[in-house]
Amino acid sequence: MGRPKDLSEFSYGYALTEALINAAPSSLKAAPYFPSLIKEGKKGGGYDVKITFSGELLYLQFKLADEMVSRSAVEAQKKLFKTPFFRMPLRSSTKSDQHRMLIELEESGEKVFYAAPKFSTAKGLDEAYLARRLIQQTCFFRPSKIGPLPDQKQHWVAFKPPSPIAYFCSKEPKKLNDAAILDGQSFLDNLLSFEPREVTPEVLRGTANRMREIILKELMYGPLRRRFAVKNYREKSYEELRSELTTRVGKKREEQEEGFEAAEDVAQSFQRLEQEREPTEQVAYLARTFFGCEVLRLEKD
Repeated sequence: MGRPKDLSEFSYGYALTEALINAAPSSLKAAPYFPSLIKEGKKGGGYDVKITFSGELLYLQFKLADEMVSRSAVEAQKKLFKTPFFRMPLRSSTKSDQHRMLIELEESGEKVFYAAPKFSTAKGLDEAYLARRLIQQTCFFRPSKIGPLPDQKQHWVAFKPPSPIAYFCSKEPKKLNDAAILDGQSFLDNLLSFEPREVTPEVLRGTANRMREIILKELMYGPLRRRFAVKNYREKSYEELRSELTTRVGKKREEQEEGFEAAEDVAQSFQRLEQEREPTEQVAYLARTFFGCEVLRLEKD
């Protein structure tokens, strides 16, 4: 297995963000939200505090791909792909519920994608960047089309450019729906097809609130998910879920402390975030810190 050794997700993500901004067609504009570029510690400070625009938000999680060269790989053994091909690893739920959270964020109406390169070296990045083909050398995956992780074992998505086929893998590979994977041009076409909405500070505040709900529910329920199945989990608010789990778990502190205390601590920090930061920065901060995403603002003329 060829792990990227001289290539970082930061370098790839930065270069891809720049490429998307520069490659946007004349009818589409893109700009990144970087929390660190917004004035800190000053309510109302920041270049886009009161921004209203007609467009959409794009959430991208950059993932480096492992280049597989051994014929002993399960995909090669099962004759799914000839080597070399790529694996995009998904974070195990033993470490984080990030993948589940990305699915929820996407299903709440946001545009969410994994972005994985079709190379695994710094030289590959340099060549794609200098040739202005970095978008074409990237595969984009919808978390919702990959689907939930069935267990806490290792999972990944296998793909072999230029084939449009991809597989969700653990022990037994499962072919993904065609809508799960987009090549660079299809991704740009997808961006052009969206219907713009008026994004106001109030809309951004609502987005931040949805993100907080997703985060707090996963923090609290994640450690208990294997013990309790909560019906209509996604439709329940954090407070509703907390009340139901409190009843089912019981009052013993040691049985709750895994998720309940962590969620309460984070909830308090969210109150401070909401009081001290404008909606734009809240969204960018929550996306980066908890969802592992960078946010781009898309605007249509």
